[in-house]
Amino acid sequence: MQPPLACQLWNVDAVLTVSDWHKRQVADVYGIPSERICVLRNAIDPNIYSAIGAVEPEIKRSGKWLMFTSRPERGLHFLVQPGGLMDRLRVIDPEITLKVAGYDNTTNEMRPYYEQLWARCRELPNVEILGSLSKIDLARHMCAAWLHVYPTQFEEVSCITAMEEQAAGTPFIASPLAALPETLEGGGVV
Repeated sequence: MQPPLACQLWNVDAVLTVSDWHKRQVADVYGIPSERICVLRNAIDPNIYSAIGAVEPEIKRSGKWLMFTSRPERGLHFLVQPGGLMDRLRVIDPEITLKVAGYDNTTNEMRPYYEQLWARCRELPNVEILGSLSKIDLARHMCAAWLHVYPTQFEEVSCITAMEEQAAGTPFIASPLAALPETLEGGGVV
């Protein structure tokens, strides 16, 4: 017996996905033949980053700040939990800081968890909560950041943030999971 979605393909020209990893996942999960799936990649507006201009690598390194801009449940706890990365970095170099930006869209189900993470961020002397930023303000922070850190277990199907940081010229350190290696391909992926 075919999965319900596969039974409707007679009425569908193509199913669109945003990465090759996403295509394989959709084919496996929904039983859709891969020839019916087309990859139409996510994109960003590079003009935002070219208007800001490149920041010299020496200036980025001397700033010693990291960025995290994803939804908090996608790995912020690895950075701010007791004994996490920011605690360990503070011992090595107290000037290294983490700037956290994100969406202003907290669901009721996630509110207690977010509040716990925000409280922990406020406790740490080397973490700054930027909150929700405009697209241009976020791009300015991305261009000036030393590194973007994304220690996640979330299966990204593409990752627009990784694309934005590449346009900003900021190294993106992430878990090699799902479509992240594909999105970061050619960017010095290790």
